[in-house]
Amino acid sequence: MNKRLKELRKNILNLTLKDFGNEISLSPGALGDIENGRRILQERHIKLICQTFNVNEDWLRNGNEPIFIEKETDALEEFFNEKNASPLARKIIKKYFNLNEKHREMFENFLKECINELEEEYKTEKENDKIKEFPKQKEEETVKIVARGEGVTEISKEELDEIKRNSRELTLEEVKNLLD
Repeated sequence: MNKRLKELRKNILNLTLKDFGNEISLSPGALGDIENGRRILQERHIKLICQTFNVNEDWLRNGNEPIFIEKETDALEEFFNEKNASPLARKIIKKYFNLNEKHREMFENFLKECINELEEEYKTEKENDKIKEFPKQKEEETVKIVARGEGVTEISKEELDEIKRNSRELTLEEVKNLLD
């Protein structure tokens, strides 16, 4: 354990005996004695080293990696970065985890209500979009005809086809009589 302590301080954290000792309330001389095996590292100092420098206690005692314990906040920050979370989203989530159980429940209920309202609003918008999306009717082609006593009138091609089916061709004589 003494060798790992020295490796941690000197090679991994790059701290002097004085700087490392200040963090865990040990004098440089006492820390040097521990690293060189002349003194035993006390339990309270082991705990303090692990808490202060986020060191895996199993590594410090037995050499089992990883050396450092990934802080929950580090994992959370990594998640935020992956998802490109906004500063507001980050703040909300961090604050949520600091709430007590009662306040978490209240916050969750509030969010559920907000989500339900948003879903209803979304559903209404979708229904309104459906109403706005009437199927486009095929534009009818129209034909201008001269109707007796009506002047020029527009009718659809379908109506013209119907008239053609139900009518007969006039002779020149009949047309002259109509015009007189």
